[in-house]
Amino acid sequence: MKFADPNDEASEREQQYLNIALESRPSPKPFTGFCSYCKDAIDKGHYCDDYCRSCDEKHQRAKVFNRH
Repeated sequence: MKFADPNDEASEREQQYLNIALESRPSPKPFTGFCSYCKDAIDKGHYCDDYCRSCDEKHQRAKVFNRH
């Protein structure tokens, strides 16, 4: 694409990069009604408290590096 104004080209490239980033991001976890870590019933979110969230995040990171 040829643009007369460099700002128009920069804006177009920025939009392209944003679109690529949005398409590449992982999809969010669906709501199940249960804590993702301890499986207690919850009415919103994915975790019942901060402890479960931090523990689950640690386990997910450990899986990436085969440490758990």
